[in-house]
Amino acid sequence: MNKRHTIFLSAAAAILLLLTVRMAMLAGSSGKDYRLESGRISEKTGEISAIRGRIFDEKENLLVWSERSYDLTVDTRNMTDQRYRLVRSLYRNIFAGENMPELVPECFQIIKYNLTAEELARADELSSRCSEFDVELRWERFHKEFNQEFGEVRQISGMESGVSGLEKEYDHILRGTPGKFTVMLDRHGKWINQTFRIITPPTPGKDIYFSNEDGDDNL
Repeated sequence: MNKRHTIFLSAAAAILLLLTVRMAMLAGSSGKDYRLESGRISEKTGEISAIRGRIFDEKENLLVWSERSYDLTVDTRNMTDQRYRLVRSLYRNIFAGENMPELVPECFQIIKYNLTAEELARADELSSRCSEFDVELRWERFHKEFNQEFGEVRQISGMESGVSGLEKEYDHILRGTPGKFTVMLDRHGKWINQTFRIITPPTPGKDIYFSNEDGDDNL
């Protein structure tokens, strides 16, 4: 065996030894933190909010319901001045010359509410090209005719929750059960196409029927 072969085999043995030690570390208890960190970077698990139940009158006329809305958000945390100018320029380019609202530094904020279908397509393109942007789903509550007795709901942890009136009294019936999903993330924390998977589908809230005859609620 000549000297060149000896050097090659020694180098190969050293690399193999390093790989073996690295695999042992990852497989053992000392590699637990590394595996967990890798999972947080590459995979995300989240909740799918459930649509809230509707409220009807005794004649089955729809009185209160929820509709799906989408908002455009931006995250300015750790955003440099140069990045800020790039973000504004990209927004203006994709939204056909529309100036982006002034942003609050070091903050996660909504800059465009209730996106139309056309705006949603543009916002999706924007978020795919710039990691600071994202599109968020929100349920919005509507009333055929406002009645204070029905009460109000608020968005709490992505879910519509009753805070007064019938919405609060029957919240356990109306709110439904959120589902769960997993999705793979790229190195920028953005969703990777075709990796979204529903683990548990959401269960919609149940409808209730309301009448106010003789001053009593009949549900």
